[in-house]
Amino acid sequence: MPSAQPTCAARVIRSKFVQNGWGATLTKETNDMVSMAKQDAEGMYQLQLSRDRPISARSLRSAIFWEHRHLNSQKIVSTPAVDDELELELFSDPSDQKQWVEGLDKIRKSITESSESIQMHPMFGPMRDREFTLWSFRIDEVWVTIFFRVEPKQMELRSCDNYFDREVSQLAIADPWPKDREARRNLIKTRLPYILGEGCIELKTSVIQSFPLEDTKDEWATGHLAYAVSREIFRRLKVLMYRQRCQMLHRNGDIATNFLWDKFEEDHDVDGYRQALMAACAHQTIEKSSFHVRLALEVPSEKSKHQPCALNHTLLGREHVPDEMYTKSHYTVRNVVVEIPEDKRLEENDEAATQEDSEESDVDEMDAEYEAEEASSVDFLTEETEARDSQAPTTPNDSLEMAEDTPSNEFANDDSDPQVPSEQEAANGEFSVTDGNSLKRPRSIDEEDLDEDAKRQKLEEETPNSPVQSVPLTPAQEQKDVPEFMFINPQGYRPASPDTNKRPLSDREDSPAKRIKEEDDDE
Repeated sequence: MPSAQPTCAARVIRSKFVQNGWGATLTKETNDMVSMAKQDAEGMYQLQLSRDRPISARSLRSAIFWEHRHLNSQKIVSTPAVDDELELELFSDPSDQKQWVEGLDKIRKSITESSESIQMHPMFGPMRDREFTLWSFRIDEVWVTIFFRVEPKQMELRSCDNYFDREVSQLAIADPWPKDREARRNLIKTRLPYILGEGCIELKTSVIQSFPLEDTKDEWATGHLAYAVSREIFRRLKVLMYRQRCQMLHRNGDIATNFLWDKFEEDHDVDGYRQALMAACAHQTIEKSSFHVRLALEVPSEKSKHQPCALNHTLLGREHVPDEMYTKSHYTVRNVVVEIPEDKRLEENDEAATQEDSEESDVDEMDAEYEAEEASSVDFLTEETEARDSQAPTTPNDSLEMAEDTPSNEFANDDSDPQVPSEQEAANGEFSVTDGNSLKRPRSIDEEDLDEDAKRQKLEEETPNSPVQSVPLTPAQEQKDVPEFMFINPQGYRPASPDTNKRPLSDREDSPAKRIKEEDDDE
């Protein structure tokens, strides 16, 4: 039967990130891979049965192996794990010497016939080569963790077959269960020197100390705490390796290692430890399968015999705080209220003054904006006027005067204000705006022609002996365009383009020049 059979006892939560694959047949290679990862998967499954179920060796060693593999330098520590049978024999009841001897024989070293070398159990290889060792095991169903440091020494021969070329400089025992703790400690002191001696590692009982941590109230939780202590030691080893790397870069002094043996300062969160164990076991399975296995969240059915109440845990504190997630529904919510002390509160007069100052500030801002707009309009008008004046053609002979300094006779007998043009006059362009914002009446073309005739007649009377003939206007002079006059308003009124279809002045029926010429012809 294939190792990865679909089950009808649970369903995976549907998601766009999880595709349906029940219809595909697994290959032989995939089934072989699943068989190899089965034990690690069972270690995670066991943690989902009940929160107060004792931790199995399979679950704990899978989690510790995963934590160990995520160290930057894995060779800094050894994490041995033996099977349940050997563990039971090595740390059996002190009264049962037979089990103890059977267990020790399974790891006993041997010396070659020529006494050239010593052959040891493979468990002692990493212990001898690595600086630290972290080992968790059970003594009478209570999980205990030991952490020790191994240093090399010159080989010594204590007896016919006892060689020692390593020694333990520090060893700490983490035992969170207070009941029979001293008996377990004595058992470790008695048997651990013999166990390590099979690896030529000398252990003196004087270096054994306790790893301080808070006691647990539940015996079944000792495995959870063994994992928590091991995880904390891994964290401290990471700190040590970081400091050692910095010391190599900056060439500082020696790095202290006393913090490795400090107290485990943390309130016990057994349910958090169990969930962290589940994650570690799951990722251990995934990584060992070369990521051919992945996590999935299942919804168990009644056939799975799943008991949710067995996993319901109690919180560390008595009060439960919700998750701090804020969405659109909180945009208009203001339920956080802070009381202001009476001596810090604003009085009514202060509040009114503050409001009045705010209103005055708004009015000042509006005035400033209005003045800025007016200044901008005046600047724009000035620039437009200067541009038109610079573009208008002016010559001494044919330039026309735009306005007179004194009002004409036409306005002398008029009772109305000569500076206020009528709407019709303004529309016809008969008035223009000059400097000083005063309105002046421009001279008409007929008046300009009469002035020219008067000047010519005066010149003839002063010089009677010299014959003077009237010089008629040339066609070019007659046809020269006369600029139109316009009423300039503050809104930047633009004049119309000059009319290129105007007839010459001499061709007009009412032209003064034509009238004078006819009179001369009659004479």
